[in-house]
Amino acid sequence: MLFQNFLKIPMIPIGLAPAARAARRADEPAPTYRSLLGETAWHRLDHAIRARFGDDGTKRGFYGMMGTARLSRAGRVLALLARLFGTSLCPRTGRDIVTMIDVEGDPSSAAGIWNRAYLFPGGRRFVVTSVKRFDPHDGLLECLGRGFVMRLDLKAEKHALHFISTGYAWHCGPLRLPLHHLLSPGETHVTHRELGGGRFRFTLQIRHPWFGELVFQEGDFFEREDVLWKP
Repeated sequence: MLFQNFLKIPMIPIGLAPAARAARRADEPAPTYRSLLGETAWHRLDHAIRARFGDDGTKRGFYGMMGTARLSRAGRVLALLARLFGTSLCPRTGRDIVTMIDVEGDPSSAAGIWNRAYLFPGGRRFVVTSVKRFDPHDGLLECLGRGFVMRLDLKAEKHALHFISTGYAWHCGPLRLPLHHLLSPGETHVTHRELGGGRFRFTLQIRHPWFGELVFQEGDFFEREDVLWKP
């Protein structure tokens, strides 16, 4: 109901990018994680992380175990609401969940599609699709479905690459309507941490300023380039 009421707000052209500015940026090369971070921050990352997110990457599959997947009561509501817009959150919880990740998209661009397949007992499978794209006005975005987007900032450490949300909005063509932070899911923080030996740790946490932690997932993965699954 909350999101339905939000959609009834008159379409006021908030945050419109000037046409000239948008046109100039449209001619620029597609950004990469390297260009978004800058050379200093990029070279701060472990070489294995640079290889996964670098310009010379290829379509890859990652396999492992989501050691923990939990949702608070408010998080369960959020996961169910997310299904109205797409499949950006898994509505199930558990421990030691076999998980497969498939990455699609141009390796030379920061945009791409990450599909996570959670394999539950009894042969049940739930696929979460994470779509990233670059917007000339708002930068790197996570597309949540039906025009809703999450702006992302990147932070580099030696052994970890962080994706941190900086706000939410609804896009409809050139219209950009910001979503108040109290009406949003809160801050989303995703970490890709290198463990060595071709392994990395994926951590997802969503925290709301009123409801606290809504979502937490953490698991260890390794890379297999020889076998890819289809979502």
